[in-house]
Amino acid sequence: MINLHYRAKEKIGVWIKRMDKEVLNALPLFKLGAPIKIVDTLPGLQAALIEIYANYDVVGIDTESKPAWIRGVKHDIALIQIATQGTVYLIRTNIIGFPEILWDFLVDTEILKVGIGLKDDKQRLRRRREDFNPDAWLDLSEVAKSGGIITIGLRNLVGLFLNKRLSKKQQLSNWERYKLTPAQQHYAALDAWAPLVIFWTIKAELQII
Repeated sequence: MINLHYRAKEKIGVWIKRMDKEVLNALPLFKLGAPIKIVDTLPGLQAALIEIYANYDVVGIDTESKPAWIRGVKHDIALIQIATQGTVYLIRTNIIGFPEILWDFLVDTEILKVGIGLKDDKQRLRRRREDFNPDAWLDLSEVAKSGGIITIGLRNLVGLFLNKRLSKKQQLSNWERYKLTPAQQHYAALDAWAPLVIFWTIKAELQII
């Protein structure tokens, strides 16, 4: 796997370390650069994974769960977002569950999964399956931190690396609803698309082949 942590310590200093909230809010809105595809059937999942395996070795990834408003209550993952250069797939695990082919993909070391703030996502997956091994998952928050960046959340990193503003308005919405709203779909897709674009930006800046 690409050792971005080591290279980041050397060269990530070309970016500023923190962005003021006023500056961040004034940036142009970050836009989705690929179409969204809802995956809520097993044949749909099979088709999506065939497309990914055939064409990509890096994807953006994120998960969503229904918010828990009661202390101690933890909801299962309702959505897994996988972003490729051509499509952002929204996999509705609250409907199709976690078929073995999905687990195989999540642990496949031939495809790098890049995301931001992946600690909770990995913990939720481990609650479902103790042998879940995220060796091929790269958390860009940790890459940014190793390069000296102070605020390492998705919104701030989109501002720092892409000079864009990311909206987080749908963060606490109900991801288990029967039909996701267009706003939910767009928000969820951006959460996987943005890390992929940031990865490309870092990779190009660090001149990694």
